[in-house]
Amino acid sequence: MRLKKFINTDNLKKDFSKCPYFNCDGALKLVSSDMAYCTDCFRLSFFCLNCGFPNRSRAMFCRICGNEVIVPEIDSIKYLSQSLNFEKEFLLIQLKEKVNSLPSIYRDCLFFLTESGRIYELSPYSQDALKEVGALGIDFSKSPFIVTELESFYHGFSTRVPYLLSICHKNLVGFDLTKFEFTKFVEFSSDKEIIYNSFESFVSIVEVKGRVYFFSKNSKGKLSLTQFDLKSGELTYFEINEANLLVGPFKISTFIGFYSISRIYLLREDGKLFSLEFPPNFKPLIRKEEFADTFPSGLRPPYIVVNNELYIQGSSNQKPHFLYFVVNDSNFSNYLFPTPKGVYGTSNSGYPIFASEDKIIEFNSSVSSELKKDEDLIDSYAPFHVSPLIIGFVKSSTRVMSIRFYNEENDSYYDFNISKLNSFQAPLSFYHIFGAIILTYISDNEVGAVVWK
Repeated sequence: MRLKKFINTDNLKKDFSKCPYFNCDGALKLVSSDMAYCTDCFRLSFFCLNCGFPNRSRAMFCRICGNEVIVPEIDSIKYLSQSLNFEKEFLLIQLKEKVNSLPSIYRDCLFFLTESGRIYELSPYSQDALKEVGALGIDFSKSPFIVTELESFYHGFSTRVPYLLSICHKNLVGFDLTKFEFTKFVEFSSDKEIIYNSFESFVSIVEVKGRVYFFSKNSKGKLSLTQFDLKSGELTYFEINEANLLVGPFKISTFIGFYSISRIYLLREDGKLFSLEFPPNFKPLIRKEEFADTFPSGLRPPYIVVNNELYIQGSSNQKPHFLYFVVNDSNFSNYLFPTPKGVYGTSNSGYPIFASEDKIIEFNSSVSSELKKDEDLIDSYAPFHVSPLIIGFVKSSTRVMSIRFYNEENDSYYDFNISKLNSFQAPLSFYHIFGAIILTYISDNEVGAVVWK
């Protein structure tokens, strides 16, 4: 797809070695053949695969040739592990607000929705690493949200625009992250209500092919999986015969899924909703009090989805287990396998990992494998794996918490002392963004972040 004829390049900087952002003329330093950052403003640029021009990280089309800008898929962590000085090259950031949802990644940024309803953007490759970009309002203080690309039209051509989508008790709204504009997509009537914040179970929102899915209920308390078509404005309700708490919804393969204490539900693309019972000896984690090891309670969902695979945290015979659920076309299978007790982390490919006793274990397609053996590991904190780095939490002989960075390539490690962070209380989650590692954490009941890049 090209938009060449609609792009005015007369006054455009055409030096391929210079930063493409406005009001900056800094030199570019390569991260890879597809990507560079500016040595003055530190922002990322993606090179056009057609003409080689460096484009801003949010660009959808090349400013020179009009071809679509492809987000690089590179092994940028190798650049990081070879060049990073964990002791000196880190950035501390304080949000100074509480959050009730984990942040969401879009391209080179993390987005936060705070308890006051404000939207913050954290960019590891920017002079202003943290900035407020908008607000949804106090009604969204405890709402789930996602950042996704929605279809838009420019001079008759279809393109994609990043939106932050969220729900409150009556509204589905969106915030355009390029124009910084607020849109109310739907407002419910008085006899219906969106289930946007459950103090007891984990509820979410998901967008697939221009359709947004969430839970709602009518005035009689009848639950539905609700589908809103962003293009037509049509609402569709799929009634759920459940009085129990629900977890989800989420996308798995071509289905929209969610589950209760006894079964998993799947919505097909043709609109048919059906359910499958869990194994009789499996009890999923539903109530937030059941996974209170996560701090603060309820921010980390008790499931992981990787393409057509679903991992649900729970127990079997009162011992911690994952239910591993697989979708292959219209065939479904599930397996139960034991897991360590504690909070799961993830590998860079999305699979769950645990710190257990003296080792870090990764689960991949129902197979567990040991990543690293270490007797100092803390099993109640979530580890992270992005090859060749394995990141875990340890205690030293003086009981001071550290973050340990293992390098699988040379079997070495570095311990980053937690005392360097501002009033660290507990981790939220790790993220890997184009060669940068970000840890979000709770600090004096607010959100802090540390960036290594």
